[in-house]
Amino acid sequence: MRPGAMWFIKDPSDQNFHPIRDILERPALVQLRKLSVSAVMYGLVVACGVGSVGGLMRLGRGLVLPLRWKPRCVPCLCRYVGAKTYRN
Repeated sequence: MRPGAMWFIKDPSDQNFHPIRDILERPALVQLRKLSVSAVMYGLVVACGVGSVGGLMRLGRGLVLPLRWKPRCVPCLCRYVGAKTYRN
């Protein structure tokens, strides 16, 4: 990868990389702001992921939902499994 392409991720092999010292030296409000921004970003990712699945399910309401499954046993497999065949 090209050096500097992921500038927002610090290199752990760097001699000047001290994450604990950075946390202790910065004010609490800066840390709380970073924490809240991260929480909002993760919340948006989760909401978009769940919302997109829910929206797609709602769009295909007549096609996908409600799920109706009628278990039917294949006669050649039922012999081996010992199950009874289902008939309508």
